[in-house]
Amino acid sequence: YGVATNFAEKTANENNSHKLDKKLLRHLLSIQAPSKQEAPISKFVLDFLSKKFVNNEITYEIDKSGNLLITKGQADLYPCLVAHMDEVNSIQSKRVIIELNNVFIGMNPDTGKAAGCPGDDRCGVYLCLEGLLTYPAIKVALFVGRILCRLL
Repeated sequence: YGVATNFAEKTANENNSHKLDKKLLRHLLSIQAPSKQEAPISKFVLDFLSKKFVNNEITYEIDKSGNLLITKGQADLYPCLVAHMDEVNSIQSKRVIIELNNVFIGMNPDTGKAAGCPGDDRCGVYLCLEGLLTYPAIKVALFVGRILCRLL
């Protein structure tokens, strides 16, 4: 544990010049996509790819369940990032994502009460998109929730 922690701290301090794209992350967090309703995230990812990459840089497949497999570049071996697109929250009639002390939270602007924030899901999708922007060759798999549930 100590060796890994020291390596991570050293690497982050020396090599991590990449800044968090808070606008992109906040946008991803604001998209509501409960299990079996992942189409808004899938659409966002495909729109993102079409804006950021030339057609021949990225290929993707969508299976009959809605899972996305994205490939960038050519390699004998690819790093692969994986995330799921659904969230545990149900659709909220009103939900805004706000940043409070460097933490994004979901709240209902009318009541001030918590309205859910799909952090684990969208942080994974965010990291997958950053990976596509960063690495010359990479594969990304984005799964719909119902498939993950069946596998577990």
